Amino acid sequence: HSAGNELVLQDGTGGVLVRAGNVGFELGAGQLLEVEATTHAGRWAPELWPGRVTLIGEGPLPPLRRVTEAQLAAGQPDRCWVEVRGVVRGVAVGRTDGLLGLELASSSNRVTALIKQYTLDQCRALVDAEVAIAGVLRRDKIGQPELLVPSMGDITETRPAPADPFAAAWQELGKVREAALARPPLHRIRVSGIVTAQQPGQAVFLQQAQTGLEAWTEQRIVLRTGDRVEAAGFPALDGHSQP
Repeated sequence: HSAGNELVLQDGTGGVLVRAGNVGFELGAGQLLEVEATTHAGRWAPELWPGRVTLIGEGPLPPLRRVTEAQLAAGQPDRCWVEVRGVVRGVAVGRTDGLLGLELASSSNRVTALIKQYTLDQCRALVDAEVAIAGVLRRDKIGQPELLVPSMGDITETRPAPADPFAAAWQELGKVREAALARPPLHRIRVSGIVTAQQPGQAVFLQQAQTGLEAWTEQRIVLRTGDRVEAAGFPALDGHSQP
């Protein structure tokens, strides 16, 4: 995998990040490279700062290895070609590195899959789908797992998203946080409540009896205080909902 001036190399013993700079040719997955470099201490693992990168030819990618929940939590095997499975809970665009972020949830982990070559509409259609994604596992600046994904061809839907988001199971507002803390739901839930406030394009505040909820949404639908609405989204562990 390569992104910007960085690439990840892997052989039979493991993977390493190479801060390549301008190598004089286009980098891509599957290339067989020879690198002359010096070793530097990285944030989480050693890195290579090369003096010369030579393209030898093309080779098969390493065997795909499905990581366990424990390995994923530890960011291992670091900088290796792996398969991660989970439910797509969101799409993030506008990153400074030009990559698209797919937010994945598994039974006990959250992972961001960063895609180099993507189709935005196809990525948005994956929200609430169960997927298997091949890519290079690494940790971000604060130690959270990330997956570097070359293209959409490395994503397989194992269970498509429901055609209607509002077909999700009902949940009372008073039980949303309890359910999220006890057993984080992987798929969307559906709630209803009375609008108490709105930040157009950002959030809607709902209340049911004595329980309030903030629903994050980019929708700019005009709502009035007192309107009763339904919202479908993913409960976050801090008590907020993400439609």
